[in-house]
Parts: sequence; C-alpha cells; structure tokens
Amino acid sequence: MTFWIAENLDLENGILTSKLPVLIFATATWDNPGKLMRVAIDKIEKKYDYKIVVCIMDIDNAADMANKLGINTVPTVRIFKDGVKVTEFDGNKSEAFLSKAIEKIL
Repeated sequence: MTFWIAENLDLENGILTSKLPVLIFATATWDNPGKLMRVAIDKIEKKYDYKIVVCIMDIDNAADMANKLGINTVPTVRIFKDGVKVTEFDGNKSEAFLSKAIEKIL
C-alpha cells in the first residue's frame, strides 16, 4: 500500500496508529537522489505489499508534516512500528539496504 502524505494528514491518527510498520519516504520534485531512490521505494512497496505501509511525502507540499517528523534533508526515510520511530536514514539507499532495514522490524 502506498499513500501520499498531504498537509492535512493527522499524524497521530494515521501513521502512528497503523497496525503495520510504516515507511515514510521524504523527497521533493527537485531532489535528484530522491528520484533515483524512488525506484527502490517502488520495488520495496511491491515486495512488502500488505506487510508495510509506504508513505511518500513531497516536503514542499507537506512542510509542516516534515517538520513534525524532524525531516530537514532529502531523501530521508523514517520507519515506524507500533507508533514508534525504529529507524531513520538520510541519503540515497539501495533496495537491498531498505530490505535489510525492513526485515529487522518485521
């Protein structure tokens, strides 16, 4: 499942209450490393369909949400499980790297 994060998303009643782990991918239209990483994110979404929720956030359209999550660089990934941030990393990461991070929390 993939969702786009909009400014009006209620963090506490959405992402943080999900029964599935949530991967938030923060990027922007001008973020070239993020464009490359998006390919890996799409593959991860298909590989872990119904095991995780993938949320894609354009920080230019969801600046308040990015600030709430402490995101100040792109690309950035935050992974939550049971409403708690369990891992985070910045910069372009491979599909293999993302898979290892997800497998640790499943």
